[in-house]
Amino acid sequence: MSRCCWWRYAADMGGWEMPALSDGACAFSDLREDFVYARIPRARRAYYIERGLALGREGVARYLGQDLESLLRADGVVINRVEEPSPWGLHAQICWDKATRQIDIFADTARALSQALEGTGLEQGPEALERLFLAHEFYHWLEYSGGVLASEKCAAVEWRVLGLFPRRAQVRRVDEIAAFAFAKELCGLPVHPKAMDYILLYRRQGEGLGQITQRLRALEADYRRECL
Repeated sequence: MSRCCWWRYAADMGGWEMPALSDGACAFSDLREDFVYARIPRARRAYYIERGLALGREGVARYLGQDLESLLRADGVVINRVEEPSPWGLHAQICWDKATRQIDIFADTARALSQALEGTGLEQGPEALERLFLAHEFYHWLEYSGGVLASEKCAAVEWRVLGLFPRRAQVRRVDEIAAFAFAKELCGLPVHPKAMDYILLYRRQGEGLGQITQRLRALEADYRRECL
């Protein structure tokens, strides 16, 4: 997208006020992407959201003010700053197995998000956003290096196939809920990171202020209707 379009976006959003969007609603947007979401009883959805948020927040105090890159490199993690645009619009990714310990940070996504936030009252520079992306992956490193995922600290979902055969599965999107909560608190953001991502997404789709406000309000309403 050309730079002049970003200027138009910034001008268009002058005086715009971010509608109220709770961390729970943003976490809900992750939860409903889980492949077992349809198996989660309505009364249990809030449990996974609240547990994921709590797990992410509880580890923050230990790492406030610390150099995350140094901690990662001390464990042999290679941090790769990628200038080329991610073909899938990724912010960052962690590769963790016996042969590879690497975190990729996509600088182009950080710049695009920074530009999309101009004039919204939520401005963040590209460097600050890269640190946010790193904080998210840092939480996943804590999971992998510790050998326990956030989702494994939650009760599994259980159901029966054909009413006879028992099945159970972990709600893996809890890992993302926790990582977002960790990154938000560590970086001191005024809103959930996914709220900023939605602004970028909807701007790229050519939507205006009124449409963005309606979409964010609809997400909050969906969360309250489906989980509370």
